[in-house]
Amino acid sequence: MEQHSKVGNFGDLLKVLLDEKELSMGELSKKSGIDKSTISRIANNKQRPNINHLEKMAIHLNINLEELLKASGYEFRNSNNQIFNADSDFSNFDDILGFANLINDKNFNGNIEKELSKCKLYVQTDEGKKLLFDNFNKKIDSIEKQGQFTDRLRQMYADFCTDGLTIKKYLLIGSMLLYFVISTDVIPDFVFPIGFMDDLVALNIVTKLLKNDK
Repeated sequence: MEQHSKVGNFGDLLKVLLDEKELSMGELSKKSGIDKSTISRIANNKQRPNINHLEKMAIHLNINLEELLKASGYEFRNSNNQIFNADSDFSNFDDILGFANLINDKNFNGNIEKELSKCKLYVQTDEGKKLLFDNFNKKIDSIEKQGQFTDRLRQMYADFCTDGLTIKKYLLIGSMLLYFVISTDVIPDFVFPIGFMDDLVALNIVTKLLKNDK
């Protein structure tokens, strides 16, 4: 990682990583599903990689996603949290929120907050509620790695289905659950937990709001 920190820009870092793994851009394209021309533009600093690109590269280049995020310009808060990779199981719920809280990119977090606001409105409609009730169990059961993340969502769903919530909590929890169900594509789901990074950040946002409501 020390060697990588001396690389001046993301494109040069990508070339270094490809050289280290003895991979061509074409081979990375086949492994990751990213178009070869897109990889070429990223490597030549003609296109900024999005988070979906970065999470795929992290897996197939065997490098921590956090390092790629930082190299591509995403800001992180200072933190003592461990650097997570695709093998992290997030067995502790505090680790989930800790990872989500590392990201300090205003555009990224802002986009998720906007989507949560849309979901808050939608979950108040009969159509939104039906979408949530019809799809939640199917969506959460499809996640290969079950753990604290899925347990937390299941508990939120159970709470949502009761009559004991205040209106504010009902809408906050409902917005999170609906966001999870409808996959708003701030980041396409790819692999748990990295592919659910936007869900982790959304969960972090809603959890903070719920704590503030106490």
